[in-house]
Amino acid sequence: MDDLNKLRMRANGSRKFNKKLSFWAYRRLHSYIHYKAIAEGLPVVYVDPRGTSKASPVGGELVFINYKWIKLPTSHIATRDLIASWNLALRGLRLLTRDVGLRGCVEAPKAPNQMQP
Repeated sequence: MDDLNKLRMRANGSRKFNKKLSFWAYRRLHSYIHYKAIAEGLPVVYVDPRGTSKASPVGGELVFINYKWIKLPTSHIATRDLIASWNLALRGLRLLTRDVGLRGCVEAPKAPNQMQP
C-alpha cells in the first residue's frame, strides 16, 4: 500500500480538524486492508508513492499521450493509474525480498479456525 503520511499536508488554509477528518477515510481503508491481510497471513508493506505514475515498470522511456494515457516502450498503451499500481507492487516486492537471506520470512499469525472445537 502507499504510505499516506504526508497526504494533504500541502493543503493551504485548512485547520487541524479538517486535516484529521480528511485522513479518516484513508486510514480506515488502510486498517481494513491491513486486518484482512494479517487474517489471511499476507505481508503488508507501505511504500512511498512518489513518481510511480511517471516511471516505466519495464524500463525505457514512457511516451505520454495525454494526462491519462501512456505508451510503454513495448508499444502497449495503459493508464497512469495502472502504471502507478504496477510500480507500487514492484516497490513492495523489492522491500519484501531484500535481505531475505539474512532474516528469512517472517510469517504473520493466522486467524483462528472457527470450525475447531
